[in-house]
Amino acid sequence: MIFVTDAHVAPQLGNVEPFFAMLDHLAKSDEDLVFMGDIFDLWIGHARYEGAEHRRFLAWCRDQKQRRRIGFVEGNHEFYVVRRHRECFTWSDEAALARRDLGLLIVHGDLINRADTQYLRWRKLSKSWGMRWFIRLLPFGGRLVQRLKKNLKNTNKEFRLGLPKEALAAYADEQLDGKVRRIVVGHFHAAHRVQVGEGVLDVLPDWYATGQIAVFRPEEQVLKTIPWSEYAAP
Repeated sequence: MIFVTDAHVAPQLGNVEPFFAMLDHLAKSDEDLVFMGDIFDLWIGHARYEGAEHRRFLAWCRDQKQRRRIGFVEGNHEFYVVRRHRECFTWSDEAALARRDLGLLIVHGDLINRADTQYLRWRKLSKSWGMRWFIRLLPFGGRLVQRLKKNLKNTNKEFRLGLPKEALAAYADEQLDGKVRRIVVGHFHAAHRVQVGEGVLDVLPDWYATGQIAVFRPEEQVLKTIPWSEYAAP
């Protein structure tokens, strides 16, 4: 199983073609593949706001879904994608995916730090049905989301600039109950591991800054991160 998280793809960041070069490389494999959120720097699930890069990604997922399982978890830079494009993925969710057969929980991670109440309120508002309706109907809806995101960057800096190790440890202790043996987390843009008995929580590095993906071998319970160009199908 392959994990990709926090690619933050955007034309203005110059990483569209490198991202799709990675997808072309991964297409040589038939392993399950999960996109763990913030794949695009901004993705509003509405035709008015979707660009060529979003449509290209969806086409790739639809094609790959015919021969492998494709998962998608929304991040905090994606809005209403699962509601609009659920059929493009084998599994999808707005926060987490559970593979109970593997004892695996896959989360984006933006809900883990419960002390960050300002962000949690903003997330609840920005992903609500009311806001979705507002964005769809008003001509400046997309700019509204971008402004909200910009304003958020100037607040609650103490939460955004550090890895919330205590919150991650508490989440691991809560979720690693024997039925869940491994948790894979994105969002924090830094590798980190929490061990609880025989259970493990792994925070994955972001693709945006590192170009790395994670590969999980369920039969061995081994997870490793590698540069995407070094991936070789088993």
